[in-house]
Amino acid sequence: MRNTLSILFLLITFSAAAQKVKIKKGKVFIDKAEYVLSEEDKLSDGSFIISNLKGEELFYLKYNTYSDPKYKRDTNPNGMVGYFELISKDLETVYFESGTHPSLSASGMSKKTFKILYNGEVINDDGTINTDKLEMVSKKIGFEFTKKRTELN
Repeated sequence: MRNTLSILFLLITFSAAAQKVKIKKGKVFIDKAEYVLSEEDKLSDGSFIISNLKGEELFYLKYNTYSDPKYKRDTNPNGMVGYFELISKDLETVYFESGTHPSLSASGMSKKTFKILYNGEVINDDGTINTDKLEMVSKKIGFEFTKKRTELN
């Protein structure tokens, strides 16, 4: 009985902490509340411009790929690995890299990045960037894909 209660408590805790991200008509919703705007960049496949709810541009979410022999499969013969870079709106600073399961579309992978921004409290309630929290998230998330590409060379 005690184990059952412990497991039930854990399930409730994890389900309460999980955010549901939906992207609909350029709006990103987290737990049904509008969070940011996301517009697909027409010049770069799978990349997005992230703006606050007032339409002020905050970040650029660039989709990149590279080939890694460890990921070669029948369904992925070239071993392509996809990931996002969260970049400043002036395209000068890469803050961190984010990826997810290779079977997801670019839109599906971007949801992970929105969760990172939300959980890291990177965007203030007034739609501005909290630079201290962005710096902390950047340090925590890092540049996993750059490291992997460097190891391949």
